Amino acid sequence: MNTYFVTRWGNDSEGPNEADTNFFVIANDYLEAARTVDEVLSKVDHSLASKFCQRVTELGVSHSILNKPIIISGPSIEYALYHDSLGIPDDKKWVRDILEEGWENYSDCY
Repeated sequence: MNTYFVTRWGNDSEGPNEADTNFFVIANDYLEAARTVDEVLSKVDHSLASKFCQRVTELGVSHSILNKPIIISGPSIEYALYHDSLGIPDDKKWVRDILEEGWENYSDCY
């Protein structure tokens, strides 16, 4: 299990170009972390931002023995971590702009 920082650009009340919606998630991989957050975001009735997350960053190993995904914090509304200054390798960061296009490694996009 790993710990992930999962972000949706923007928030429900201000829109996509304002403070972001963030979650800390324990999951087996980044796809499971994203699906866990997407389930929460898809249930929002009225939203000015997307109903899916757009960035996932692996922060490190979790010592959880639950072996199932769980949101440990969030949603919190604040501008997302500036990942580049944290020393996290690009192969531990994934992005997507639209739900249907799937995930890309951060280094392939930026």
